[in-house]
Amino acid sequence: MNIIRGTDSNPHLSDELIKALSSLSLNGTLYLGFPIISIDDETNHCDVMFLSEKYGIIVFDFNNRNFSNYEEIETTHDKLYLALKSKLTQHMELTKKEGRERVLDIPIEIILFSHNIPNNFKEDSSIICANPNNLKEAIFLLSDKLDPKYIQPLKAAIDSVKTIKPRKKRAGVSKIDSKGGKLKIIEREIANLDKWQLEAAIETPEGPQRIRGLAGSGKTVVLARKAAYLHGQHPDWNIVVTYNTRSLHQQIKELIRRFYYDQCLDEPNWDKIRIIHAWGGRAEGIYSQIAEYYNIKPKTFLEAKSKYGYNNALRGVCNELLEELNNIQEKKEPLYDALLIDEAQDLPMSFFRIAYEVVKKQKRIIWAYDELQNLGGYSMRSPEDLFGKENGIPRVSLKNKQKEPKQDIILPVCYRNTKWALTVAHALGFGVYREKGLVQIFNDADLWDDIGYELEGDFDKPNECVKLKRKEECSPSFFNKHLTPEDSIKCQLFEDSDSQYDWMIKDIKKNLEEQEIEEDDILIILTDPLTGRKEAPVIMQKLLDQGLNAHIVGITNDKETVFIKKSIAISGIHRAKGNEAPLVYIVNSQYCFDGIELSRKRNILFTAITRSRAWVRILGFNEYNNDMNQLLKEFNKIVEKNYCLEFLVPTDEELDKLRQIHRDRTQDSKERIEKAKKYKKFIESLPEDERKLIEEGDFL
Repeated sequence: MNIIRGTDSNPHLSDELIKALSSLSLNGTLYLGFPIISIDDETNHCDVMFLSEKYGIIVFDFNNRNFSNYEEIETTHDKLYLALKSKLTQHMELTKKEGRERVLDIPIEIILFSHNIPNNFKEDSSIICANPNNLKEAIFLLSDKLDPKYIQPLKAAIDSVKTIKPRKKRAGVSKIDSKGGKLKIIEREIANLDKWQLEAAIETPEGPQRIRGLAGSGKTVVLARKAAYLHGQHPDWNIVVTYNTRSLHQQIKELIRRFYYDQCLDEPNWDKIRIIHAWGGRAEGIYSQIAEYYNIKPKTFLEAKSKYGYNNALRGVCNELLEELNNIQEKKEPLYDALLIDEAQDLPMSFFRIAYEVVKKQKRIIWAYDELQNLGGYSMRSPEDLFGKENGIPRVSLKNKQKEPKQDIILPVCYRNTKWALTVAHALGFGVYREKGLVQIFNDADLWDDIGYELEGDFDKPNECVKLKRKEECSPSFFNKHLTPEDSIKCQLFEDSDSQYDWMIKDIKKNLEEQEIEEDDILIILTDPLTGRKEAPVIMQKLLDQGLNAHIVGITNDKETVFIKKSIAISGIHRAKGNEAPLVYIVNSQYCFDGIELSRKRNILFTAITRSRAWVRILGFNEYNNDMNQLLKEFNKIVEKNYCLEFLVPTDEELDKLRQIHRDRTQDSKERIEKAKKYKKFIESLPEDERKLIEEGDFL
């Protein structure tokens, strides 16, 4: 019996019920505090629901009412029954045909479960009663049985997996074997929540919780569903969902709306559940809201950037705000009942410590962490690091205890990317098959296991060869059914920039005209942040010249929107991050092959590849020193190794050297390196005799 622990209205009675049910050896799923269902504009909460593979649905009512009020209990049970029947009848696969009508073919029973049901409880009532001692008799007397053919569709209906509908209906698809046809099937499959995602969404402890997994494992969906669930359970709570990438706002809001409507048949109260950017700016943000709440003037991004630099702007202002908050003697009433944080890996530690101060005493802070969003992040920051200590004791610690909702949840399956694309992303990101050796790596066997790789070899033995391959159970089977590795991910070398763009536009036209792909299925990612601003308009004009509409994300449209109907999105890596598209073109990939700050460049390539839901094209040309040709060699090696990662475990000294050489650098450091490179080129251009004089130092 699988148990999913949502809001528990009576933990003691729940334990008694679980113990009694477990003794009956019944298969199924037990939900505590789930689902929330509505009828006649009234929300009804199930204390406990048991989806039995033998008996169908059994709802247990813990009865927080007076036993003498039979009519109230009957009315409550009738409402629960009708609400469930109404919800399930919407699923045609759970009905059978009777004459001209289709009727629900799923048994539903409501049982009043309590220790102290009076002996003289009204016997002629329709209410079924049970206590821990006679539960077996009450259940075994149920006459209706569940037809086994309904088990899977019934669980899907209860779990509301169809709420995450595909982004579009794809009504224009006519060929099942076209890219559009395959995509329609894949998107329908992706819309199904798996057991890990459902547990993560519903299980909510009375305190902090961490949800972690790879990009594409469903963390944003899980947070949105959890937010909708908490809002349904506690409509009076002030709930806030925050994020780092601005373009996530609309996606999160739409998911919350769908999940909430599915359970409550109503629009969320957006005054009580709010979606707020981590920083703010023209729109409200967590940082700016907290600063203003304490009468502290928040800094704008431009002010912060000029003081701390682009990459450290948020960290700088959060450090400032935290220091000011620590100096305040009398703290105000906390702002939030619950705070849900997406993209936690992108936020500074001071942000979490500020958040801790403004969440009420239960500290319901739920953060989703992508432990491999940045490949240079060698270890995940612990709760103690994030939230600090108080009187020498960690403010936050995470424990998964029996009979309690989990505080630390791992989502092991990646739904966004094919296993081939994900392996290529890791191989190129780490430089696994780079001739000069690794760019970066982490040698934590447990972390590789958590993110879905099986290991051959021992990370504890330096210089030993290890082999990593995606676990089959961590890669959805529908990718294997509908895609091939050869078509899913390609790497191509071109003579120059123009030939690269011309091939891409020709391929886009072919996909639009012959493969039933639509414009907003396509994302073009520019790798080089410095040249991207100049290159993006060039690409846009080339697309327009071919009669194709396009937009530059955050430049020709607003910052919150990435995809626009009938228009192709062109984006730098920062705006693309947090989003995904069926077909991704990565242009000027040679930028990521070599040079200073190589870890950052390889991270760009990793992030760009993992934006793809089905197909990705890695494009580039030889700009310097056969750079794209060398990148292509790395790609071909991955294919030759059958999409496995093989490398020698580096020593501690080698790891330190990698971190030192390929780290992000200050502007002064970058300028010195560029001058040295120019000087080297100047020396190499001299006649041999003059070059030797300089190299030998005999030039005075």
